[in-house]
Parts: sequence; C-alpha cells; structure tokens
Amino acid sequence: MKRLERLLLRAASLGLGVVVATSPRLLGQTNLQVVRGEVVDDRFSEGMLTGHLHVELGIEGEGRDGIKAARFLVKESKDDTGFSLVDKDRKEARFEKVDQQMRVRVDLATPPRKAKRFQLSGKLELFVPAKDPKAVVKVPDALRTKDKPLKSPGLKSAKVGVTILSKNAYEAQKKSQKLDDAKVAEIRAEGKKRGMSDKEMDALIELGKALQEMGDASLTDAAVILTGKLADMERIVDVGLQKSDGTSIDVGESSSSSDGKTKTMVLKPREAPPADAVLVFTLLTEKAKISLPVDLTDVPLP
Repeated sequence: MKRLERLLLRAASLGLGVVVATSPRLLGQTNLQVVRGEVVDDRFSEGMLTGHLHVELGIEGEGRDGIKAARFLVKESKDDTGFSLVDKDRKEARFEKVDQQMRVRVDLATPPRKAKRFQLSGKLELFVPAKDPKAVVKVPDALRTKDKPLKSPGLKSAKVGVTILSKNAYEAQKKSQKLDDAKVAEIRAEGKKRGMSDKEMDALIELGKALQEMGDASLTDAAVILTGKLADMERIVDVGLQKSDGTSIDVGESSSSSDGKTKTMVLKPREAPPADAVLVFTLLTEKAKISLPVDLTDVPLP
C-alpha cells in the first residue's frame, strides 16, 4: 500500500490522479485550536521509491463540525541536523475535505537517518461555509441542462463555470484524454524536467493507464457528470443533490479526474435523481476561510 500511495502522489502531480470521496458535514465554527497528532517517519530507499515523513494535525474546539475543508501552508520545517524538510519545488497545498476525525495530514521530505527531532511552522487554513452565504450555491433544474454551461447567478458571481455532461459527451471526453503516444511524450518531458528516472516514469505511465481503465467502468443512469476548467473546478469543495422539496439525495460516492487543464467529477447517488433535482455547490470563498497558526518545536522522530 505504501508503494502504491507514493506512486499515486507522483501520478497526481502529472495530472493522472483519480480520487474517491464522500460528503462531510456542514455546520458552524468557533473557538478552534490545532493539536499535533501521529507522526510517521518511514526512512528507507528501494529503487525509485524513498521513504517519507508526515505529521497529522488535529482540529479541536467548539464548532469544528462546521469545517468543510482544510489545507496546511508550510512556512518552515527542519530537523535537528539543519536539513530542510520542505521540497524546494513544493507546490502550494490545495484544500482537501477533512475526515470525520478532523485530521489534516502534512507531508514532508525524508529526514536523514541521524536526525532525531524536527520542527514545523506555518498556518492551517480552514474553510467554513457558514461564514459566507455566497459559499453555497443552489442550481434548480440543473439536470435538465446537458453539454452546455449551467446558467446560475451564484456560479456566475463566483466566476465558476460548470457543465453537466451527457454520457455520450463523457465518453468522447475520456477518449480525447486517453494516454496516446503524444500525451506519453509530454509526460516524459515533464518528468525529465523534474529529475525522474525512465524507470519511474514508466511506472507512473502504467499507473495512469490503469487508473483510466478504472474510470472506464460503465455508469448507471443515476450518475451525474460535471466538468469545467481546472481552476474553476478546484474551487468546488463539494457538490450535493436535493429534490425540489429540499430533501437531500445521498451521494454515496464521488470521483474526480483531471488532465491538467480540465477537471471532471462523477457523482454516484444511491438513487436516481429526478429531472428537477437541485445541485448544491459548496465553493471556496475568501470570506469563508480562517487561519490558525501552527508552531511545532522539538518534535521527536519515531
């Protein structure tokens, strides 16, 4: 599992990732604090794989159930040998949904074997939709519009463009995004820039093909497929479904994929939504974000 996890992380950086998630809760927020959780130090080297260090940050306090997503922005992290645990090419973390235990995982570089302790500073950004009424946008009768952008004042105001795809359009999109020779060449060129070996790139390409095959599984009539520009879709934290009377439709599972330019989400509700169903978008907004400082010092390495 650890090998697969690392391959998935590298694959995601090349736009090959597929993620499965479920919908968390939505309430309010007050009096929050960050506590240090488990520290996992996995120092080894085997072929193209290396170990890693990660630390879990827990969120405690009244109103934590109102948190929809979070991300940690690293300011500095070093071990007691002075080695920096922050990758120089590290990209800014994206908001991810928090689990029911309200834990946020921070991935760091592998410390040298002689290291005994480390420190980490930065800030934990939390997304709390209740702080901004514009963070939740409802689009009635959304499923009646296929293969063209949804018309919604709320989405337009947030500058988020979303299209619901028909099955035929979805199949055509998947076909256009298949890893053909040209796309494989692009991946290899990008991998070379990042210093990846041919063996590592071969493994990632095979993984990408396997992930695409997983996404080729036939969809039921209940599936709802949404797509848009990557930057727009990254601002969507959650998508829910409701009947016209406001009754929630359970979205048991959702998946997402990206080719680096567009992102597509597939909702798999447990029951077929009616034609007049309402799509409920939860969008990242600046007013709905809060920041908590984090300063961990003299943390023992396992």
